[in-house]
Amino acid sequence: MFIKFSGRIGDETGSQFTAWLAGLINKHSPEELVILFASSGGSSQSAIEIVSYLRMLTIKITIICTSTAQSAGLHIFLGASTKENRLSVRGGTFLCHENNLSLRERCPLSEIRHRTKIAARILTEHIRHFSECTGVKPDEAKKLFSGHGTYFDTTEAMQSGIIGGVVDDFKLHSGAILHVFAAPPAVKAKPKPK
Repeated sequence: MFIKFSGRIGDETGSQFTAWLAGLINKHSPEELVILFASSGGSSQSAIEIVSYLRMLTIKITIICTSTAQSAGLHIFLGASTKENRLSVRGGTFLCHENNLSLRERCPLSEIRHRTKIAARILTEHIRHFSECTGVKPDEAKKLFSGHGTYFDTTEAMQSGIIGGVVDDFKLHSGAILHVFAAPPAVKAKPKPK
């Protein structure tokens, strides 16, 4: 079964995508899942939810980066079954970096401490997952994630164990159906009447 996932990863994307994918898998009972993937990142918590779901599946999962897998998107990309199942088009780019904190303008110190603790846990999980999937030692992975992070082109991604190969010519086989995941746009809260 072929699916396409592209775009930013919102706060609700994890639950939306996993529910959508569970429905497709239940309906089609595929032996293999091929995800055509591109994301500039977004919600780390949604990414962790998606990766956790992919790890529960007993089918072979191949993920092909069609342009970029950055930040939380890289975390999802690493959710393929094995390194050999993580592929990229030539010219694909990859980015790992520290988490960013989103704080309100006037924020109590207790909230800053709480959010900092959560961000540190998420970063630790990203580094552990990156290290586990690529074979890069945890101390080296931590350096790659520090500061503004590290960009990889396809050659560097191959050398670092992020991808297992480059796809030069990809075609869906005759009769294949491409299922496209489209997360609904974020809904802005309506202002309260005065």
